[in-house]
Parts: sequence; structure tokens; C-alpha cells
Amino acid sequence: MLNKLDAGKLQSVEYKWVDPDDVLEVIAEDGTTYWMYLSGGFYVDAVKNLDTGEWPFKSYK
Repeated sequence: MLNKLDAGKLQSVEYKWVDPDDVLEVIAEDGTTYWMYLSGGFYVDAVKNLDTGEWPFKSYK
């Protein structure tokens, strides 16, 4: 998913618990911040661009 977003190299990745979700906060090479929402099996279920509010990848569950 990060390749499709053209995130480039990553500045940082941090695990967060954002009730009730498991989230990876990813800061991309260009400074864009993404939240990658994880499913119960810790697979990426959805991605939100926190800077624009867009959902480049959204779960339809």
C-alpha cells in the first residue's frame, strides 16, 4: 500500500492504540502522516491520510 501511495522512504512508524483500533502511524519521506488501521490479524485494513483527511484505502466491512 505504501508503494501505491508513493510514500518513498519512511521517516518513522509507531504503533498506537486509538480506541477501539490498532493503528500504525507512518510518516512518509515527504512528511505526510498516514494512519494504517489494522485488522484483528494485524493486516492493514484501511489507510487514512491525516494531513488531507482522505482515505486512499478504505475498508468496506
